[in-house]
Amino acid sequence: MPDAAGAAGLPVQWAMADGLLEVTIDHPPVNALSHAVRVGLMHAAELLDSTASLHAMILRSTGSVFIGGADIREFGGPRLEPLLTAVCDRLEQCQKPVVAALQGAALGGGLEVALAAHVRVAAPGVEVAFPEAVSYTHLRA
Repeated sequence: MPDAAGAAGLPVQWAMADGLLEVTIDHPPVNALSHAVRVGLMHAAELLDSTASLHAMILRSTGSVFIGGADIREFGGPRLEPLLTAVCDRLEQCQKPVVAALQGAALGGGLEVALAAHVRVAAPGVEVAFPEAVSYTHLRA
């Protein structure tokens, strides 16, 4: 597992300060849920629960999209663990609060991650949708 400061160059970075684990997804262009992002989120959840000095995690992302769903570059290939369902289950099971800070859009699996958090906060104008389930019917925050 990368150290408590995250690992430079990985699409999921984290920093600890004042009891808060700040987790940032930085995976342009849409912060897609690639294998590396899923692994990073699992590591962050483990770090949160295993570090006594941490009291909560805030999950955020860079760019204009919180998480834009699955990484289409992985379509047609082998399903790599952890699957999104395991990531969401792990976030839900965290013994300390997980807060998703939404900006831009949370689409598909990105909305699933947001819903797995214990608390969601949204910047004005955030759009959320399950585009694969509904013909782009969306809600506006």
